[in-house]
Amino acid sequence: MPNMSNAMENRLLDFLFRGQPYEPPTVVYVALFTSKPTDAAPGSEPAAPSYARAAINCTLHDWSGTNSPNSQVVSGGTSGTIFNISEAQFPDPQEDWGSVGHIGLFDAPVAGNYLYWAQLTAPRDFVVGDVNIKFKPSELSIQIDN
Repeated sequence: MPNMSNAMENRLLDFLFRGQPYEPPTVVYVALFTSKPTDAAPGSEPAAPSYARAAINCTLHDWSGTNSPNSQVVSGGTSGTIFNISEAQFPDPQEDWGSVGHIGLFDAPVAGNYLYWAQLTAPRDFVVGDVNIKFKPSELSIQIDN
């Protein structure tokens, strides 16, 4: 995900350079967006009762180090990029969710702090009958720098 939200940029800068406390999330939640997000604001999520964000824990075993896409040790690489090791699994739609063209990361299953966003390679319609909606290992990446 190449786009960090303005709010996340501010939190990191205040933490790193201004001595302000920051408690990192223990879980991040992947959201699907039916409208385009910006750095300032997330897109709209499906307004369907069966929709829920997909969770990924924030551990060395759930996100790779910068060393390689499968690295489970503290980062020591130069890529500035990490990948999901664990799958991000969504519930099966019980009604149509609409056309999804972007995704985002939050620190809570509902509402919460908006962290990152990215455009999908190709938009996709999610409809009743879709099953096993997920991002497999290495399908999500987060990059700082480079």
